[in-house]
Amino acid sequence: TKQDDKEEMLLLKSKLSEKEYNAQVAGGTIIAFLMHKDRSECSLQPSIYDAAIVMPQVARSAGWPTSLWALSLRSFFLLIANFCLQIFILYMIVQEEEVMDKF
Repeated sequence: TKQDDKEEMLLLKSKLSEKEYNAQVAGGTIIAFLMHKDRSECSLQPSIYDAAIVMPQVARSAGWPTSLWALSLRSFFLLIANFCLQIFILYMIVQEEEVMDKF
């Protein structure tokens, strides 16, 4: 199987330019890293804002593999959910202020 992997890498390398090949290898490395970190604790600062900006850029650089495309989509969905929750909380605070100001 290692021989098959080497042959597949050589075939892929011959079809792509050096920049495209390096982007594909970097994308594979990132996917492997993220899949490993998904099962354990991640030491990065978790932020939905950072993820929504960085994940599409990483996915585009790697050639839009399915796993990175899904992570990009999930980060945008969570960002939209975050904005909706913040708007709802602000609305409830304003409503509470209007009720309490009458007394």
